[in-house]
Amino acid sequence: MLRDEGWILRKARSEAARFECGDYFAVDGQYNVIVAKDLQLDDYAAEHGLLKPYEALEPLDD
Repeated sequence: MLRDEGWILRKARSEAARFECGDYFAVDGQYNVIVAKDLQLDDYAAEHGLLKPYEALEPLDD
């Protein structure tokens, strides 16, 4: 999972960052470099057993 790998989840705040990295991306906490782009939170959570098959994430109003 993110913490086990030393990664920090980030949300893009600008259009340029969103274009470069997607809405969500991960940064290595030790080296401060982007290690994963275009993270799909629901897919990631399901793959790592954080969501049950009947659960889903709802988008937040920005």
